[in-house]
Amino acid sequence: MFDGTSPFSGAAPAEISSPTLQRTRGQARVAVEADPSRPGRSRVTELYQSGAAKIRMPRIYDHNGLELVAINTAGGLTGGDDITLDMRLGPGTNTVYTTQASEKIYRSIYGAASVTNTVILEGDASLIWMPQETIFFNRAALNRKLGFSLESGARLLAMEPMMFGRQAMGETVEEGTWRDSWRVKLDGKLVFADETRLGGKISEILSKTGIADGALAVASGVYIGEDAEQIIESLKTLEWPDGVQAGASLSESHIILRAVARDGALLKLWGAQVLKCITGLGLPRTWNC
Repeated sequence: MFDGTSPFSGAAPAEISSPTLQRTRGQARVAVEADPSRPGRSRVTELYQSGAAKIRMPRIYDHNGLELVAINTAGGLTGGDDITLDMRLGPGTNTVYTTQASEKIYRSIYGAASVTNTVILEGDASLIWMPQETIFFNRAALNRKLGFSLESGARLLAMEPMMFGRQAMGETVEEGTWRDSWRVKLDGKLVFADETRLGGKISEILSKTGIADGALAVASGVYIGEDAEQIIESLKTLEWPDGVQAGASLSESHIILRAVARDGALLKLWGAQVLKCITGLGLPRTWNC
């Protein structure tokens, strides 16, 4: 019979802990070699993928290169997520790297999303690194590292576009944390190092004239090749679309590229112009899907 005394009286209250949130993990590793059976062509000789990181090789018909398309099956990243890519390109290879869609960096509850890309270009390997834009949402946090190691004779064009919110959806990125680290080595010597850090009131920072002058889309890029001096002269002849402020500067063996644009569509036009000028190619097909 119940006498009114709690059967739990005198017992210590049960501790309630915060649940461990599921986080995205992804790792991809790919090696590319020249195809001896098809002169001028390249083939994948090693492919490892785990978690949310996937690599696909679609058929292409507008150039002889191999196209690698990265896919994040999680659909986006948030605090605590971690994606890594390791790529090795053998001598004589010709590769284009892009993404299936825009990567999305969502609001973080704690910590930052981590993205680490490491690429080795051997001999006279050629790489176009051109992922679609990363979309950064309000109160997101991203720590991204991009490292390239080239041997003499290798050729690299790498561009990373970033868009803060989506104008068509009326989104504003008021706060967040973004850190971007670039390191490029040529024959073991560091030739390009770049650090971008934005934290706190991002919208206020971007509105400053000396930073982005109110632009909501930005891009950084680098070109390394023995023809850099000729390429910079060709870039000087380009006329940018209205709403885009961009520049290119030559520093020893490489060209540094910068752009800010009113929106992502204008930044895409800028990227297409630069790509066409340097390589003669159009944007990868996934950019128009």
